[in-house]
Amino acid sequence: MKYSTAVRRLGSVAEGLSTAAGWEESAITEAYVFGGLLNGPESLDVVSVAFVVDLPVAEVPWRAHPASLEALASLLRLNKVPVERVWRPAGWPVWNHEIARAVSFWSRSAGADEATLALLEQRRFNDLTFVVPPSRERYLEQLRVERGAARQHLRRVLDQYHDRDWQRDHRSLGMYPEDHLWWAAEAFVDLDEAIRDELADHE
Repeated sequence: MKYSTAVRRLGSVAEGLSTAAGWEESAITEAYVFGGLLNGPESLDVVSVAFVVDLPVAEVPWRAHPASLEALASLLRLNKVPVERVWRPAGWPVWNHEIARAVSFWSRSAGADEATLALLEQRRFNDLTFVVPPSRERYLEQLRVERGAARQHLRRVLDQYHDRDWQRDHRSLGMYPEDHLWWAAEAFVDLDEAIRDELADHE
């Protein structure tokens, strides 16, 4: 899609979030754009969005797809548009090894950030407020925290994988138990490799 279309898509996502803000089942408190759109390309395949949710970090480790949040995404019709989404718990910073920098474009308290959307539309990237890791030490500390949470999540998935009730609860919206197992394993390996790469780069 064209860059201008991608920015309009962000605006549509913000409108949907504002509509859903009053829903009891909506746990989304903020939305950030990250990835390719922030480089201002002429076209891109997907818009990458990080949704911050008011849930315990244990329920939303990296790459997890909690059923309640995926149901909310379906209600918002995010499955019908080229939006790549990740869930981030409010107890963690929005940035990590994959989200090197992010820009907030919606919040539950203020709604759509029209000024930010206008700056994106005009490609005035130098005027945007980017959220980034404050230091290498803080970055590594956060990755280790997330790796620990990912390890615990993977262990829980492995322990429950053959439980019929667990399998039933994790089979919906086009997702299956094996998908959740894959995501849990991928998340742990992803974070472990990110830590090793960061340490190797500074030896």
